[in-house]
Amino acid sequence: MKYFGFVITNSPEDGFNMHNYLLNGTVKVNIGETGCVEFFNSSRRRTLLAVADGSESEFSGSDAAFLFTDSLGECVGLDFNAAYSDSFSRCNELIKGRSFRAGGKKVCVKTGILFFENDFVRAYNIGDVPIFMQRDKKIKLLSGDMPQFVEVEETVENDDEIEIKKVKKATAPYIGYMAEDCVAEPHISEKIKVKNKDTFLVLSKSVTDAVDVDTIAEIIDNDKLKLDEKAEKLMDLATEKNPEETYTIQITVAKDNARLFGVKLRYLFMAVLAAIIIVICSIFGAPLQKGAEALVEKWKIMVSSFTYRDIKPEVVADPWVPLGRNDEEEKKEKKAAEKAKQAEEERKRLEEEAKQNVSRPTPYPTTVTQPTQPNIATPEQEDENSNQEIESNNTPQPKPELPPVQEDSNVELPIDFN
Repeated sequence: MKYFGFVITNSPEDGFNMHNYLLNGTVKVNIGETGCVEFFNSSRRRTLLAVADGSESEFSGSDAAFLFTDSLGECVGLDFNAAYSDSFSRCNELIKGRSFRAGGKKVCVKTGILFFENDFVRAYNIGDVPIFMQRDKKIKLLSGDMPQFVEVEETVENDDEIEIKKVKKATAPYIGYMAEDCVAEPHISEKIKVKNKDTFLVLSKSVTDAVDVDTIAEIIDNDKLKLDEKAEKLMDLATEKNPEETYTIQITVAKDNARLFGVKLRYLFMAVLAAIIIVICSIFGAPLQKGAEALVEKWKIMVSSFTYRDIKPEVVADPWVPLGRNDEEEKKEKKAAEKAKQAEEERKRLEEEAKQNVSRPTPYPTTVTQPTQPNIATPEQEDENSNQEIESNNTPQPKPELPPVQEDSNVELPIDFN
């Protein structure tokens, strides 16, 4: 729900404007001697509107109204249903201090407030500031009479302890009361669900004194007039009746989001947009997808060319693992390879030892022949010598003894006896 409004205030030519207004914190104007007109709109979840009337002050009612609206502006955005009591107490202390500076003269403010939250509204009034709601050509008064007495919690400090008890106090019909046994307790309307085209009015008491409620309802219900024209027409009627008075008129209209056949246009627009997107995707989806894929591939090539142009990445080959093999087979192969390696090392070691054993000196006794003088044999001696050689060749020769074989060696030594 959105809220659109217009506020207009007017003061006599030779007097002060005793009114001020608050428009959700966006405008806080010390009007002074002149009148003001202002458009406003709000789409916030919480909207706070107020009119402050300081007409009954004996001294500087305009300043008092400004103090009130300026302090009330601190509640913008807060839950005013929970914060109004502290806010009114704070405003009362400010205005009471202003009264002390004025030599004890009466400085008071009456107010009418509208608080909108989540399409609901409550009206608050202290004093006789009227608040109306126009719906279906019927006008309803939301403001009311304040209670005469209320019970409030008060802290009492005794000698032994501090206790809190409820005390009955009289309500003051304005902000700025001086008595300690008083409290500003507003009249609070019921919580109302806001509907489209509901119109809310916060007026100064001087307006209803000059223009009757039926005339006000007739002007507000006139659809031919714009919002500012309605406010200006009410102001003209009031100033015509009593030009020496100060008047303030604040009109607010609630407008729901535009609808078509009972459906909000925003939702309808979103549904139409979604349907259009679905149709476009169904018709041009495949070509768009191919084009997008080609674009992505080009983009990848371009990025890779710029990024890895001068970089030579180190290629690390993965170990070859045959298909269909598992960890157990790999372990068996590794174990067999280790055994083969150990056997090969052992074979080489034995060959080295065998070579060393062959190169050792043999223990056989060697005969040393002494040189003799050559003698010339006779023919008879030559025949005898030849017969002896034949006999020696026919007799078997004894075999030489082999060297002892080491016990720890199982390898046959390759010894040639020839």
